[in-house]
Amino acid sequence: EGRDVREIVALAEKGEEGWGLRRFVGVLIRVCEALAYAHSKGVVHRDIKPGNVMVGKFGEVFLMDWGLAKVMGRDDEIEEPVSSIMHTLRSEGSSAEQTLVGDVVGTPAFMSPEQALGKAEDVGPASDLYAVGGMLYLMLSGQLPYQPLGDSASPLSILEAVKSGPPWPILNLRPEAPPELVAICEKAMAREVDDRFVDAMKLAQELRNWLEGNAVATYETGAFYSLRKWVGRTRGVSAALGGIFVVLFVSLGLLFEQAQKRISDLQDEQVLTSAAQREAGENLAQMKLEADRANRERDRAEERQRELFESKVLVQDLADTQRVLAEQSRGAGYRAQVIAAWFSLRLHEVKQTRQRLKDADAELRGWEWGYLNLNSDSSAIEPLRHENGSYELLAFDGKVSSMALDGSLRVFDTEDWSFSDQASSSGFLGPGALAAKQWGGVPCAISDTGVMATASYSSVIQLRDSDSYDLISSLRAPEDSDPVVSLALSLDGDFVASVDSGGSVRVWKVDTGVAVLEREGGSGLSCVSLNPVSNQVAFGGSDGAVEVWAFSEEADDEETGLTARFVERAADSFFEAFGMPRRDQVGRLTELEGRVNALSFSSDGSVLATAREDGEVHLWSPAPVDPEEAFRQGYVLTKRLKGHTLGVTCLSFSWDDLLIYAGGRDGTVRSWSVSDGSELGVFGGHRSEVRGIVTLSDERLVSGSMDGEVRVFDPYWQASRRTIADGGGKSALFVAEDPGGIDAISVSASGAVSREFPEASLVSSYDPPISGGDWTVGALCGERVALAGDDRVIRLFGFAPDDPVRELVGHDGEILALDSDQSGELLLSGGRDRRAILWSKLESENNEEWVMEHSRAVTSVALALDGETCATADSGNVLHSWGVDNREELMKWQVTGLGRVQGLAIQSDGASVACGLKLFAYLFEAGGAGASATFGPHDAEVKCLAFSAD
Repeated sequence: EGRDVREIVALAEKGEEGWGLRRFVGVLIRVCEALAYAHSKGVVHRDIKPGNVMVGKFGEVFLMDWGLAKVMGRDDEIEEPVSSIMHTLRSEGSSAEQTLVGDVVGTPAFMSPEQALGKAEDVGPASDLYAVGGMLYLMLSGQLPYQPLGDSASPLSILEAVKSGPPWPILNLRPEAPPELVAICEKAMAREVDDRFVDAMKLAQELRNWLEGNAVATYETGAFYSLRKWVGRTRGVSAALGGIFVVLFVSLGLLFEQAQKRISDLQDEQVLTSAAQREAGENLAQMKLEADRANRERDRAEERQRELFESKVLVQDLADTQRVLAEQSRGAGYRAQVIAAWFSLRLHEVKQTRQRLKDADAELRGWEWGYLNLNSDSSAIEPLRHENGSYELLAFDGKVSSMALDGSLRVFDTEDWSFSDQASSSGFLGPGALAAKQWGGVPCAISDTGVMATASYSSVIQLRDSDSYDLISSLRAPEDSDPVVSLALSLDGDFVASVDSGGSVRVWKVDTGVAVLEREGGSGLSCVSLNPVSNQVAFGGSDGAVEVWAFSEEADDEETGLTARFVERAADSFFEAFGMPRRDQVGRLTELEGRVNALSFSSDGSVLATAREDGEVHLWSPAPVDPEEAFRQGYVLTKRLKGHTLGVTCLSFSWDDLLIYAGGRDGTVRSWSVSDGSELGVFGGHRSEVRGIVTLSDERLVSGSMDGEVRVFDPYWQASRRTIADGGGKSALFVAEDPGGIDAISVSASGAVSREFPEASLVSSYDPPISGGDWTVGALCGERVALAGDDRVIRLFGFAPDDPVRELVGHDGEILALDSDQSGELLLSGGRDRRAILWSKLESENNEEWVMEHSRAVTSVALALDGETCATADSGNVLHSWGVDNREELMKWQVTGLGRVQGLAIQSDGASVACGLKLFAYLFEAGGAGASATFGPHDAEVKCLAFSAD
């Protein structure tokens, strides 16, 4: 009919009349005969496949394509050019039945393993028989050998499958396939040449045996198998012989019938036995039924347990889902509150901003909440008010109390700065209120236990509860005593110290109401302070001297008190006459002149601060004990803090005693470092003299002035905005954080280096060999600074004067950009020579260089923190990202727009790159063709960008 084998397979699959498996096997027999003739002439076909076999009208078989035939015993002579299999696959399509020409020849699906492996010397008649087995495989399974089930595959993948292992078993694909033909097919397609049929005629004979119903030796051997095949092949003869055997057996049955009658009596006797056996069987069956029922009950119980477990798992999953949704909802609510607060702040709606921040979830509050809270603090935007002036400030338990000149007390809540008033008309001050206003205010003090002490222009000290302001007790000096001008309370509230206008100093024991110390300190006393860790009192006044006295917790005996005081004064006069300190006097600080306006001890008692009318603040520390004069310790001056232009009126230490704050008549509050005396900040805003300052537990500072303004400052926030580097009048090349995160470093174009140490709030300047240069670019490289100028050389400087200077020479043009990784082990540079260079092994004498060529001058570079990726940009606005380990280009983008790419930044893991271009910033991500995000427009040109560390 002029059909090829592919059509035969298709007709057989469709069940076309006249075409089927038997006829197909007959075709394969003719193919084997044709191949046997060719093999006898020394020719191997090498490309047996359905498309190369044609069946004629009378069943003739033609092997149509002998183009890849091989003459055994000599090398191939193939007219087509020799090419690699990869070239063949890429140039000649991807059909699974495409003939390949090259180092590997044949059709992948019908190719023997030796052909697939390119072993030309092993290709022979067995290779053709393998291909015949492949056609039989196609007919039996309905699928090409080695082709993935239900899918197509490229010749390359099929070729790899041929190399790696046998095809899918036929019985797995078509269980109904004849097992004899399956066995023939598997032997023909054996992986090893020696395991296949000896020659084509042997394969043809096995196929003919199956077709004619004879025994197929490939499948099975033995007499029983041969008999079974003979019966199937000669059904008439076998039926006749069967009849004979039946007659024979019937005759034998008649002969045995009589014998059966003879044993019938025995069968009757066995009836009872059979009945017993039946009963036993029934019992056994009943037992099996009971066992089956028990098994079913057990299975049902297990099923119920499984369902119960699955229900519990489902409930747990639902609970987890609800918890996740609740957390997401909680986070969404927090974000909504923060965003709303931000918009309210932009609209200057301070009250609404504070309310929204208050409603935000307290457990989710982060830096963004703190930032908005600080910027919305109305006390920082507008001062708080207290009419008639803020003369004294007290802080206790989330409250700040301001004492006015008229004796009124305004109490502020430090959370929202709402306030309540305690007026003088309610009897809060007691007698002498009018005179107190005339004399410039009402002294007051407070302890950590919440006891408040006040004194009007009289000798009576009132102790009140700071919550209810109820009177607890009063401390009364002798009737002829002068009015109290300054008060101090110990932290535990056990002692109260006072000085009066007549020069008397008293220390009272609160629980007994008795003075445990009473001394004449001289006229003009103005301030008093108690040491928080020892029984010492310090006081000073108009003569500039500050005295520190020790006191006992027990008062003098009343009967001998007068005599004791007389003796003490006599002894004091005697000691003074010989230049010795008086009894119980710890020290007399007389080195400086000028009125002393305020005193304050640090929380550990190791530092005494004095504020003077000349605008200076002095810090004193206890002197070492003199072994010859062990009874005297004294104090020595350690720091003189300057800055105020007028007198200093009040003092306060920070919560950690690292800073000292002072308010003055110039309307400013200044802060200094206690350790080195450097000035750290100046807080302005007051329009009159500052009379009171207190520090809160959250590190904020509150100050009050005579015009009634009360202001709140955050010293650390203010300090974070100060200038840390001057730069010698030239612009800063870069500002960076050292790898340890301890200090900040700034380098100017002149080479001036400044470092800030946040822990001590200090700024230090260095003058290494960098200074005096004229640098154009720079970067922090670990513990060194990398700088470059106009001489095309990169220099690495250490901070110590004796550190050697390293020079990196490699650019042929001006260096335009520098960057380093976090560890300082890598340095990236870019220059006008159209090259970017990655420098490594900087510690060794022979450092390594990796040069990245560009088409234009390299204007900006960036190196990831981990040093695994980097980015470069040239003057043509072409942006590149590079892999450092494999040293190859990862991505390339063209940045479109006006201006030149600058301010390059790369994410820590190298996944994203950002750059600036005029008024916009662009974000590029790995795998993207262009910018994934655009930020802007900005009000000015975008010159620097940075990713967060996470």
